[in-house]
Amino acid sequence: MAENQRPANTVRGVVVSCIIAAAVIAILIFTISLTKPPTSHATPFDSHGFDYFALQEAASAKNAEHSELIRQEASESAQKTGSIDWKTEQRSTPAARDRVSTDLFVFDLPSYWSNRVNIVYGDDGSASVYANGFPEASLVTMKIVDASSPAIESSTEASSTTPAAEDNPDTALVFSKELGNGKRAELWMTNFAWIVFDINLPEATPEGWHADLLDESVADELIDLQTLGTVPAEKIIQPAQADGTQFETQVDWENAVSEIIPTIEVK
Repeated sequence: MAENQRPANTVRGVVVSCIIAAAVIAILIFTISLTKPPTSHATPFDSHGFDYFALQEAASAKNAEHSELIRQEASESAQKTGSIDWKTEQRSTPAARDRVSTDLFVFDLPSYWSNRVNIVYGDDGSASVYANGFPEASLVTMKIVDASSPAIESSTEASSTTPAAEDNPDTALVFSKELGNGKRAELWMTNFAWIVFDINLPEATPEGWHADLLDESVADELIDLQTLGTVPAEKIIQPAQADGTQFETQVDWENAVSEIIPTIEVK
């Protein structure tokens, strides 16, 4: 009986010993895992020596620089647009247009005349406007005359078909106003359209600066300024050379002075 129990005890002891050994081994493995340094998991950036955070910072700086450049360009564009708008607004106001101004009167010139005319001020207080390259006769002249001298008409505005002094159809009084100091302001226009018609009649023998208007390019420039681009010279020359009949363009002869008259201010 005692002999039969010894093998059982032996087996039980072996099992216990194995369990204890297994527990010890498990404890050792766990302890080692706690003290072992973490395994390095290399990324493509690490394997090639890249610093991800430095790269991210550089990208952020580049984006900031790009954003600042866009902001500056937008600001410059807005300033430029504002400048253009301001200049356009200034051009559209009377102060920015060509203006004739003396101590006695002021008036604005048509914008159609811009950079195409010269203003000449006389010692007698007059002011004349000439087409560039044609100083022989003015487009318009504002004169200061003695108020006691008779006016062509009693109204402040006269028709361009009304003969001027000495029955001269070349010029016409288109505006007249008393200044209150024994003087009167009068605006005269040279009727280049009529002159071109007259010198192209078959029997005409023009002299002096009238003959210069036989050059169609000269005539065309002066008529263009007088009518603000509505009448080409050929529409006046051809009827005159053909049969001398009058024509429908007379309605446009006062286009320029019709823009000037409302701007006149006498002092």
